[in-house]
Amino acid sequence: MTSMNVSMSRVLARMAVALGVAVAVCGGGGCGNSKPLVVVNELDPSRGDLRLIQLGTAYRDFCSRTSRAPKNIGELEPVLKDLGITDYSPVSPRDGKPFEVAWGVFFQLVVDPDKPPTVLAHEAIGQDGSRYVLWDYGMTELLSDEKFDRARRGGESGRKQ
Repeated sequence: MTSMNVSMSRVLARMAVALGVAVAVCGGGGCGNSKPLVVVNELDPSRGDLRLIQLGTAYRDFCSRTSRAPKNIGELEPVLKDLGITDYSPVSPRDGKPFEVAWGVFFQLVVDPDKPPTVLAHEAIGQDGSRYVLWDYGMTELLSDEKFDRARRGGESGRKQ
């Protein structure tokens, strides 16, 4: 596969993910709906990335509603409630530490093919040499510490909340 084909495949994959996230957040009837198509608080609670998924959904919804990025977790609390998430904890169940979040970074569903993905939030320490990250295009991924160290992070240095 040529470099161009690999880049194009990557862009198309990220666009498909972004479209899926937009449908999940906005629901079938448009972004005016208060209920998402996928209820993010009913996912399997044993997943280490569930809270990052919830955080990412609220972060994206906040950006969509206000045309700006949230400054802290307090600004997301009303959005989390609107999404039906009333008991959100910004702490990783795997390492017991608060997530490190790049507050103030505007989340966009537009994919820039010339820019590598950016980590919007992540576990502080993780577990067993890996940590969950939330990418700026809405997906979570379990990265080895080596891959995490090479990953591009949003904001200053991924400020703690």
